[in-house]
Amino acid sequence: MDFMNKAWDQLRDVFGSMTPGARIISALLLAVVVISLGYLFRYSGLGPDCYLMNGEYFTPADIPAMEAAFAAKGLNNYRVEGTRIRVPRAQQDKYMAALAEGNALPYNYLDILERTLKESSSFESRYKLEERMKVALQKELSRVIGQMAGVQSAVVMFDRMTRGGLQRETVTTAGVAVKPVGGQELPDNIVRSIRYYVARSIGGLKPEDVVVTNMDTGANYYASPDEDPQNAAGFYAVKRSWDSYFASQVRTALGYVPGILVSCNVELDPTRSMTQEQVKLDPKVVPLDVTEDSRTRQSDGGTGGRVGYVAQGNTPRALGNNTPSTPTESEEETRRTERNAVGQTVVRQETAGYPIKKVSVSVAVPTSYFRKVWLQSQPADPNGAAAAPKEPTTQYLDKIRTDELAKIRTHVLTLLPQAQDGSDPNQLVTITDFVDMPTVKPTPPGIGEQVLEFVGQYWTTLGLMGLALVSLVVLRSTVQSRAETVAPVASANAAAVAATENEGAEEAGKESKGKKLWKGSDSKSLREELAELVAEDPETAANILKTWIGNPV
Repeated sequence: MDFMNKAWDQLRDVFGSMTPGARIISALLLAVVVISLGYLFRYSGLGPDCYLMNGEYFTPADIPAMEAAFAAKGLNNYRVEGTRIRVPRAQQDKYMAALAEGNALPYNYLDILERTLKESSSFESRYKLEERMKVALQKELSRVIGQMAGVQSAVVMFDRMTRGGLQRETVTTAGVAVKPVGGQELPDNIVRSIRYYVARSIGGLKPEDVVVTNMDTGANYYASPDEDPQNAAGFYAVKRSWDSYFASQVRTALGYVPGILVSCNVELDPTRSMTQEQVKLDPKVVPLDVTEDSRTRQSDGGTGGRVGYVAQGNTPRALGNNTPSTPTESEEETRRTERNAVGQTVVRQETAGYPIKKVSVSVAVPTSYFRKVWLQSQPADPNGAAAAPKEPTTQYLDKIRTDELAKIRTHVLTLLPQAQDGSDPNQLVTITDFVDMPTVKPTPPGIGEQVLEFVGQYWTTLGLMGLALVSLVVLRSTVQSRAETVAPVASANAAAVAATENEGAEEAGKESKGKKLWKGSDSKSLREELAELVAEDPETAANILKTWIGNPV
């Protein structure tokens, strides 16, 4: 605390010794220093140094509304970087409050429908509520479709109408206007996704009743009734899908070759669906039905006389004659019916639409790969010393090229399906090499460019620091110049003080010390003598200085 008091007394004495003009200049310079430092710290604390809402990515349609909300509240210390907004860290709450008050907060999905329901009233008519819900659903669908890949923005409109007649029928139709990213053509899968998403989101709507329009080209995309998903994608869409699939498989399998180029061509059968039935006959006969019919008849007669007139006549018979007349009758019949059939096997095969006929692959290998293989095969130096760089011979590189291309061909053939037309698999894979040109790395920016970029970004901060530094230097120079001007004034006033102060012992001591002060010596300067005087008798030195200051030359 004593140090602060002494420092304050010194500053007060120095300030009191200045002329009125010097005091005004010093006060102004001190004010400039304080204001500059305060503004410097305020700018560094309020600069746009963090992303709004934890770095969330906003849609291009949300950013204009957010900027309008910031402008309404006078908030302009922000920066838009892509689809994110950087704001001062200390003012995040103000920016969020501006968005909330301006109703510009990014909506989450279904927020539009939820807000519409909350804003409805029990006294609201049913027709008006239905119309409001219809508009809210259109906005929600437009927002969702605008988030799809390849879509910049979208507008969905749908309508319901009731057809008259005995059977009143409600017909729903919808149209989607899409603006693709970069003015490109809409892919078939995106059009199909949009059509089915809108149809499933709106009750009573069929996918073929949804028309998709390209805002850039004006092309309309229709769907035929009862079109299955595969046919909706189209023949060429299926072909592109298979091309991409096989190219990805080959590229993954050959990932150990840096800089390789792969392209595939898939030939499809244009037949949408096909059913085949094959019957195979068995040479062995198989009995289907066997019928057997058997009949047996047998008859045996008893003893008796002769039949006829002679036997019935009055003729004497011998009593001991027992020989009978016995007729016997026997009949046997067997019938067998057998029905046979030839054995057969029926094979029924049904193929889905657009089957693959054959797949052709083209592979391009950079020539630098063969050199890398050669370098990898070279033995390392056992001493660990860096050997002189060697160059492979042309014959050796040709051998490596032949071996590596054969390996690549074998590797690719295992990934391709068998061709339906019986083509040679080796003819389906084409492998070539190309000379890869060395890429020139971009030169990094020099020191001058970095300095200019730094100054262009932080020129306000550097300017304030320079202004504060110049103000401090000027203030220090002013104080030192005023202190140095005290010495000649003191030497002129010392003679007058010594001549007028001869009364009393105390005045005599002051005179002698005053004379010592202004007379000086050859070896000591006036400043050193004044310091010695202050150390020996501070009170006398103070009186002398007051006299000097009070009577300037």
